[in-house]
Amino acid sequence: MSFSRCWQQFLKAPTLLIGDPGIRERWHQGRRWYNVSVLVLEEPAIQERRTEIFSALSPLLRPSAPATPHVTVWVHGFGPPDFSQEGAEVDLEVGRVNSFRSCVFLEVRCPEIRELRATFSGTEERYAPYLPHLTVGCYQHAVPPQQLLPLLRPFRRLPPLRLRGRLQAMCVDAWDEAGGLHPARSIPPAEFTSRDGATFSR
Repeated sequence: MSFSRCWQQFLKAPTLLIGDPGIRERWHQGRRWYNVSVLVLEEPAIQERRTEIFSALSPLLRPSAPATPHVTVWVHGFGPPDFSQEGAEVDLEVGRVNSFRSCVFLEVRCPEIRELRATFSGTEERYAPYLPHLTVGCYQHAVPPQQLLPLLRPFRRLPPLRLRGRLQAMCVDAWDEAGGLHPARSIPPAEFTSRDGATFSR
């Protein structure tokens, strides 16, 4: 999917999507650590841009989880973490605002991400086409997307922020509403469980 197609789909949607009550519990089913390979972005300019956009769209948004600015490269799910590409570095651009029906995000352009994704084996836990992005916030009211256009348009002209990202194996704490990100190497192996409750070791 392209960013332009994503934007057009957003504009044509009847309403925004918001999470149903209990969706987190149905998702984690008692499991705690959700494994992802991500580019964690710690530059102040990135957080400043996110904060500015979030403030402009408040109170239509709620903070996203995980709150740490990051670009997901691969979703491993509730299985064991994958350290095979940890430490790989890429150049990327974080650009203008775009939106899924469920959340506002910043477009991320990085040809090397496709190469990184091709190195992971197995099936990714993904329910929509991959599009590299940096989430700003999730919608909390099911209003028509057209209602947001006056608020989003100024941020459709943002210049790109250029930076270098380093791939890290991280875990999302599924039991935490804020969905904190934790280095996968800091989690005891016995705490990783599969869908059937089996434990993993490394």
